[in-house]
Amino acid sequence: MGSIPITRSNFYINLLNAAQRINKYLIRSNPCMNVLQDWIYVAGYRSGHILGRHWRLIRWSRMRAYRVSLLAQVLRTISKDVALAFRERLSEKGEKTKAGKYFDLASHFARAISEADHLGVITSKPGLRVMDLGTGCGYFPYVCRYLGHEITTIDKQEGKYGYAREQLGVPAYLWEMTPESPLPDLGQQFDLITAFQPVFFLYRPEGFGTPWNEDMWEKFFQRLKPALADGGRFYLGANDMSRVDKSAYQEMLEYFERKKSDRVSDGWLFSRELL
Repeated sequence: MGSIPITRSNFYINLLNAAQRINKYLIRSNPCMNVLQDWIYVAGYRSGHILGRHWRLIRWSRMRAYRVSLLAQVLRTISKDVALAFRERLSEKGEKTKAGKYFDLASHFARAISEADHLGVITSKPGLRVMDLGTGCGYFPYVCRYLGHEITTIDKQEGKYGYAREQLGVPAYLWEMTPESPLPDLGQQFDLITAFQPVFFLYRPEGFGTPWNEDMWEKFFQRLKPALADGGRFYLGANDMSRVDKSAYQEMLEYFERKKSDRVSDGWLFSRELL
């Protein structure tokens, strides 16, 4: 019986099969290969020029390995249709900003995972009751739900945010937060209430751009406190304060310090007992 001639196409097929077998062996024998694959997957999640993908690989390599692995796991739960829909909206332009930036799944999930890590959500046992105020596109609650926690979200806007939440399957209560009425009556308590980069405290009767004063914050906290379970915490993330009233902002910081808030990441963490 004659031997099968080795053609160029057969050679490359055999070489590819051998490479795949070696790759599987390396992954089984070396957990670091899993991390490397996650890094490559995350870096290549957005289509684009190969130099851009290489730059993202370098940028993601600065992220802690377990966060990259979690990010890759979360991104793999996104269907191809949803990923494509978000990718198509990346180039959208807003009135004063690049509106499409809100649809960068990898970047926003990475930030959500970083915040979840800072707040101990990643290491908490499943079942943590989390409420996210001003949830926007819903990236943080999506990550919390993936980790096995119970999520409730509140936002006053639909539009692009509502579209994103619908695509991600993150429902939200529509509610405008004020010092007198920060939350709707949901009949339950939460272990963690978060507000990342919010703007609700910049609205006053006289207009937008001046942070709430101490009296307004006291009203807000006293009405928020019953929604926190014993040992519950409230996290207020920072936002861009470069264009707000500087003296009012400084007064707010001094008030937060008197409330004995802890600086966590770029925000303030308040315990229920000190509200």
